[in-house]
Amino acid sequence: MKEIFKQNRFFLIPYFLVFLILIGTVLVISKGEIHLFVNRFHCSFCDFFFKYYTNIGDGLTIVIIAVLFVLFSYRQTIMILSTLIVSGLLSQFFKKVIFSDVVRPVKYFENIADLHLVDGVKTLLYHSFPSGHTTTAFTFFFYLSVISKNPYLKLLWFILASLVGYSRMYLSHHFLPDVLFGSFLGVITTFMFVLLLDKSLDVKSLNRGLIKK
Repeated sequence: MKEIFKQNRFFLIPYFLVFLILIGTVLVISKGEIHLFVNRFHCSFCDFFFKYYTNIGDGLTIVIIAVLFVLFSYRQTIMILSTLIVSGLLSQFFKKVIFSDVVRPVKYFENIADLHLVDGVKTLLYHSFPSGHTTTAFTFFFYLSVISKNPYLKLLWFILASLVGYSRMYLSHHFLPDVLFGSFLGVITTFMFVLLLDKSLDVKSLNRGLIKK
């Protein structure tokens, strides 16, 4: 466990620092106030960028990317797909069963405040907690951190995952607590899979891929 943390400290240290700061913010400021504050800051470029970048956290998009791993490593393909499936199912379980009554920002602020919304982005009203896109993004990018050697790449993966989380708030699909829990779900699921499963798959036949013999 310590070894995994040490090897991925360029992802995990900034992640947990930001996570703890934002958890503290949530404890003293309501999610509605936080969302209205975030919603004040927008621009045409951001509208365009986040409208499309948020799709990085879409399960189908990530699965398509993950399938490309089969070209280089069957082991990594099995790991990333199984981790994505489990984290996705957990996210949907919390969203649809445990916290099914939690509404999204557009519904929450209905007849209360006018939110800045991006044209062409579908408005969602229910099943806000947690953010599934954020769970998927942190699952995928944290696994990229695990298999990356370059520490600066690990930091880049953290930034790219965080931008997906922020995009969910920017587009008023989720509140900050939704994003925080989604990110934690993605990180902890990936961490546990790497800890418990990765070594058992470390065999010669699985370390090759379609183009890597």
